[in-house]
Amino acid sequence: MNNMIASIRPLAVWKIRGITAVLVFWAIVCVLLSHDIYQTYGLLPADGGVLKPLENRVAFSAFVTMLGLAGLVGMHWFLRRYVFGLQLIGEQIVITVAGWLTPHSLNFHISELTSISYLGYSGRSSRSAPFYRLMVADRGFVFDVNPRHLQLDQDAFSSLSEELEDARMRMGIC
Repeated sequence: MNNMIASIRPLAVWKIRGITAVLVFWAIVCVLLSHDIYQTYGLLPADGGVLKPLENRVAFSAFVTMLGLAGLVGMHWFLRRYVFGLQLIGEQIVITVAGWLTPHSLNFHISELTSISYLGYSGRSSRSAPFYRLMVADRGFVFDVNPRHLQLDQDAFSSLSEELEDARMRMGIC
């Protein structure tokens, strides 16, 4: 049985890749700026015209570097957890995650799927963000079920959820 449950729409792929490119560019700019800060902080007439002490320059440049790299760390986590595709092939669940340059597929046995939970959010804005979290082999994956981003076979997804509940009942896990 080869059953595609969900696959991401091409426009959403471009959006994620675009944000990733912007964050990489931001990190490069911050690293270059921090190098300049380390070498020249304090030399401008407005700063006093005298090079600031080494510890001040190191602290300030480290802060700017961390500011740039924080976005990359967050994106790294996101790209390893954001589901591009979900497929059921026999007893195997194939989860395709975004990856840095290309999508990456991970194979799990269906028994390793421990939970599917709805993380829908409907806050103060008029936009709704329907997300699901899959826990597979002690790893969390998240996918957006907004129809603009994901093509979801609702029947197959419901069937997968039911199979999980049946398996949990058979094992005595509630």
